[in-house]
Amino acid sequence: HRFDRDGDGHIEAKELATVMRIMGMEPTSEQLHSLVESIDVDGNGKIELEEFANMMARQMLLRDGKVELEQAFKLFDADQSGYVTADEIRHYMTSAGGDEALTQAEC
Repeated sequence: HRFDRDGDGHIEAKELATVMRIMGMEPTSEQLHSLVESIDVDGNGKIELEEFANMMARQMLLRDGKVELEQAFKLFDADQSGYVTADEIRHYMTSAGGDEALTQAEC
């Protein structure tokens, strides 16, 4: 495996640190230790391929979900102010095919 530099079938903290640096991150020793603990489900101090794959899958889902949320927010934030107002919600809902008028309380 590409991240398992010593070929022992596990990703150790130092190998994980290398991966993170390749991805542009600079984890502290404390952050790295905490990350290994959160990934290392069986508690043996090493990250097996399955544990690593599960962590990567979770990260991809989080990233994809964040992208979808950002896209949805941009749809509502018509003036690109970084805030969504009741008027913007009302405008989007009616322009998106909603026939019913929304009250201030509904927004």
